[in-house]
Amino acid sequence: EQYLHLRDTYSGLGARVGMATRERTQDDERIRLGQFDMAVMVYEKFRAFLAVQPQLLPCISLVVVDELQILGEPDRGE
Repeated sequence: EQYLHLRDTYSGLGARVGMATRERTQDDERIRLGQFDMAVMVYEKFRAFLAVQPQLLPCISLVVVDELQILGEPDRGE
């Protein structure tokens, strides 16, 4: 939902908007290469990207976390 909003709002201005989840991997390579302006992803995917590509960190200027309370749930990260 947020991805569609950001894509529809900002891609017309030239922003490269990507999304990465367990099920949606089409934008993974672009994100790994730092070819994005905005990316919507689940926490586990974000953590995995940074573990494999720590050089992405300087590309990130803002992180918005939604539903932070669920990160402590035992099933997260599987």
